[in-house]
Amino acid sequence: MILKVRLTALLFLLSQFGVWAGININISQFGVLNDGKTLNTIKIQMAIDSCYHMGGGTVNFPKGNYLTGTIVLRTNVTIHLEADAVLLGSPKLIDYQFSDLFLAEKNKYVNPKGQALIYAFGSKNISITGLGTIDGQGQFFEAMSRQESIPVFRGEAAAKKIYPPRPRLIEMIGCNNINIKEVQAKNSPSWGIHLIGCETVFIDQLVLDSHVRPNNDGIDIESCKTVFISNSSIYSDDDAICFKSSIEGLPVENVVVTNCILRSNCAAIKFGTPSAAGFKNISVSNCTIYDCAQDAIKFMAVDGGIVEDINISNITMHNVEGPIFMRLGNMGRKVQINGFEDYHQAAQEVSPVGIMRNIRISGITATMKTVAIQDSMLRVAWDKMAVLGILVTGLPGHYIEDVTFNDIQLIYPGGGSKQDALRTVPENEKMYPEQHFFGILPSYGAYVRHAKGISFHNVRFKLAGQDFRPAIVTEDVENLELVNVSAEVDKETEAIVRMVNTKNVLISNCRSLSKTTAFLKLEGKKSGDVLMLSNDFRNVTKPYVLDKIVSSKEIRIK
Repeated sequence: MILKVRLTALLFLLSQFGVWAGININISQFGVLNDGKTLNTIKIQMAIDSCYHMGGGTVNFPKGNYLTGTIVLRTNVTIHLEADAVLLGSPKLIDYQFSDLFLAEKNKYVNPKGQALIYAFGSKNISITGLGTIDGQGQFFEAMSRQESIPVFRGEAAAKKIYPPRPRLIEMIGCNNINIKEVQAKNSPSWGIHLIGCETVFIDQLVLDSHVRPNNDGIDIESCKTVFISNSSIYSDDDAICFKSSIEGLPVENVVVTNCILRSNCAAIKFGTPSAAGFKNISVSNCTIYDCAQDAIKFMAVDGGIVEDINISNITMHNVEGPIFMRLGNMGRKVQINGFEDYHQAAQEVSPVGIMRNIRISGITATMKTVAIQDSMLRVAWDKMAVLGILVTGLPGHYIEDVTFNDIQLIYPGGGSKQDALRTVPENEKMYPEQHFFGILPSYGAYVRHAKGISFHNVRFKLAGQDFRPAIVTEDVENLELVNVSAEVDKETEAIVRMVNTKNVLISNCRSLSKTTAFLKLEGKKSGDVLMLSNDFRNVTKPYVLDKIVSSKEIRIK
């Protein structure tokens, strides 16, 4: 051991003169065993630290199984897992702690909750590459059941139950220039990859399988910027790719997600819930999403922040519970306000209501599934859950603005009753913003409330089974456009579209795909200024019906 320490010191001195920069280390040189039984944490860390002190390079793991606890990735170091090399996470929580050397250098910055198999803080130019596998062996860690976890994350049982401590597979904080390429990652005890306050991140050709435990996210991008995720396959129990913004002044921004296959027992793409600084300039495109037990794509701004300039395009969804969920809310939670450097000791304050605007969703093809909900999980008396439609909802006086749905075809299985069509949707301002918690919607296709500047262009809603709800319901909406929208409903449904307190509306080149009474039903004293232009009303008895307090002068037909 003394000899190795002296050798490391010598190599470090030589590296200061430019010697051995970009070296290549075989992990076996440090006595690391590949039997899958011997704990190699200290020796693997010695190899990484030696590579770092010699100016950086690659630490190679040849074929074999390497058991380890927490290892810390250092500046200019690459971990390369060759084909058939497996980095095995220890099944014991006690093995997930930081090395003495790392603690000595970074003690005041270490995240006390940041237990992970691979960890980095403040490092630059770090990579994890190769065709090998990172296996967290999460099956050996205690976890809540799904029925236990739902009341906790709703805030109903926090005093009685907490999540058992579980390490993440990869966690990096305040790092710059991260490259994760080609590796397979699986069986994380908790989240798969968690990046906080990082910049310039490339994740490519990743295969991530993270569903061995509930609440297992795939990739969490928290308060990071300049992130590129591409050509990857992610299957997670919880959200597959989740953007989080928990630090005031550090939004998630300048992000591209493209050419990915996403599967999740929750959402495929989620913005939030932490949203203190918001999400800006993000593009998600050319992805396939399937088998999502909740909404495929979620926008959740409930802790302040600005959500804007988001582009979702060319997405194919199959067997998902709902396509799009957008919620501008106010949970009144405290967020960090002193910036990233003081992240763990930062002062906290409650954020104001945020802003959600300038979002474009286009090129979506989706088929939805019918879902049964257990009463004990959500504490509601539903015998069944009609499949979820698009939900866009702000708060009274706080509107979601300028959202466009373009070139979209959605097929729903049906199941909504006549009673469902009359249901009033609760505001649920302080509740965790899952769409389930709003209950069955009064429309099967899209429900829009507290919003301005919402446009549906070239959108088709279809039913595979009977449903008595309208295709679209709007409440407290201004500047609404329905252009080239077609939909079908049951013949006993009164109208294709129901609008309540909705004004400044253009309905153009729209049509009913099935016979029904009317295309539009207009309700509420604040409704009006509706122009119906060049529509196809062959399948409706009359273009519109009005409630008693709406004047026919509020509708013009051309």
